[in-house]
Amino acid sequence: VFAGHLLMPLGLVNYTLRRLGMHGRSLSAVDLYQVSRELDVSFAAAAWRLRSLDLLTAAAARAYVKAGAAAAKDELRQGGPVGNARADVYVFDAPSGSVDLRCRVGDEIRVRFSENRATGHTWQLPIATQDSGVSPELVWDGADAIHRVVSSSETSPARASLVRIAVDRHRGGVLAVQPAQGSLVSSASRDGDDAGWVDTINIGGTREIAVIAEHVGVEQLEFELRPAWDGDVPPVATSVVQLRVRPASVIDGFAGKQVMARIDQLKA
Repeated sequence: VFAGHLLMPLGLVNYTLRRLGMHGRSLSAVDLYQVSRELDVSFAAAAWRLRSLDLLTAAAARAYVKAGAAAAKDELRQGGPVGNARADVYVFDAPSGSVDLRCRVGDEIRVRFSENRATGHTWQLPIATQDSGVSPELVWDGADAIHRVVSSSETSPARASLVRIAVDRHRGGVLAVQPAQGSLVSSASRDGDDAGWVDTINIGGTREIAVIAEHVGVEQLEFELRPAWDGDVPPVATSVVQLRVRPASVIDGFAGKQVMARIDQLKA
């Protein structure tokens, strides 16, 4: 009880629910996962705290905890993990303007946009691949890994990206016609038999781009809607996600010389 009140006070829980747009409605397993992620507590701890506040029924809390956070994350991303299964998952549907996100090394960020390929325009994420030549700072994650802190400067602004693209795909949107019967169905319902089918109409779909944060630092992801065949044409629409990537875990209470000694040990 004490831990629940200390880590998840009522005011903070209510603020988080309002910020995530969940206040005043029944909470799903995905909602519970996102609350636990934002409060930086375990999935089970969040479930029982929400139960104690009468924001979850006992039956729902038991069912969600039994299924675990992995099931909730799979439901959120609509599939299995593309990176570390224990890492957090963030999903944004057609973000407008600029989104500011704080995450950790290894976390998975998925962005989804409505996209009609019949227009010839697709959502793309150009990322830097060149190296600035600047010596990176090494940061210990508190366990058995060290990470590079990649930063740019005025004299050498180009740098390698802090993220890698793990998924870039278009989902759905194609209708197909079978001339003999004259029927029109979704191409997804053809059961793998393409005999006699001719794709005729593109009705749009969703572009999903997933990135994995690989290094500590700040990264601005600029998603652009532009012609697929010409990367030099100015984009007709943009969406920005500002990433602030922290180490996989945060340590405290170590002297500077102790941290450097551990980094030297791991480097060796």
